[in-house]
Amino acid sequence: MSTHKLGMPSELRRRLEYELPRQRGMFRPAVRVTPRGRDEGKSAAWCADHYEVHAFYATSEIGSLAALEDAMKTMPGVYLTTQVRVRGTGRRGLPENAFTNPAWPAALGTARRDRNSLRVQVIALIKDQDSCQHPAPRTWHSGGSSPAPPSITEFITSISSPTPARERRPPLTEAPRPATSYDPDEMRELLLAGARADGWLPAHAAMHLLTFTGLPGSAQFAAHVEIRDAWSPGATVRGAWVRDWDALLADPDQYLTGTERRFLEIAASFASGRAISLADQVTRELGWAHAQRVLEAIIIATNATELLQVAGTAKLDELKTFHESLSSGQPAQ
Repeated sequence: MSTHKLGMPSELRRRLEYELPRQRGMFRPAVRVTPRGRDEGKSAAWCADHYEVHAFYATSEIGSLAALEDAMKTMPGVYLTTQVRVRGTGRRGLPENAFTNPAWPAALGTARRDRNSLRVQVIALIKDQDSCQHPAPRTWHSGGSSPAPPSITEFITSISSPTPARERRPPLTEAPRPATSYDPDEMRELLLAGARADGWLPAHAAMHLLTFTGLPGSAQFAAHVEIRDAWSPGATVRGAWVRDWDALLADPDQYLTGTERRFLEIAASFASGRAISLADQVTRELGWAHAQRVLEAIIIATNATELLQVAGTAKLDELKTFHESLSSGQPAQ
């Protein structure tokens, strides 16, 4: 085994999330760790030859990605890194990814089946430092301060203990469809599922705003969306994520109303840390329903949903009754 000094995947993940640089000094990277064997196939952690580490930020900026790769190279045991970037659009109109390091193994790059489903990120291979040059089987010694070998009871317990629910990853029966094939309701559900899988409150707040616009379900919006399967506690879920908030906002072919533009700006600020002037976004003419949605998003982001809620006043009730009378043609009582 060449990874025993690195700890279990969950331990390495937590350590890297704290040691790798934050984007813009605020946002920690997300890290995923996969145990690999010598043939680059997935393996159990206890017999892994090395770990494959995926690291990415909520929004993909080339400068941030380069800094993330430079920091990853300094981590003990890292012996190979690459960036995953969108190279262009393929024959089916779907994004095609490229790996920036030509020495990157084909089995984990150009030959992997999910290569075009990967988000923009940094991938690294890591193993024990002494194993990088002189891999050797682990031996046990009975004298001195060396660790004692495990008892037969401990050994049997370690290999027979049930796998935690998060590590059981039943595959979904169908591969994700192209993003353009989902209708508005389906896309909204996927976006919300992605936010739940991330487990990050600002992402929930961003999706609370984005799903209140007419963008989900449009073909132009779908070009900026990544559909993939994610591992959530106890289950495998399929979700949708915005690939690059900056690119979405800068897309000249994206038709946005004034309110949708404001909602998208605020959502991008929640999800990626974009600096905005909240005064410019919310002090203009917002309808009561949109104003309520913004307040709800702030409550979600601050983890106060069990303590606070947005309630209308008697004046709002009167306004709703008046609008209902206009639509029905009946005079308000």
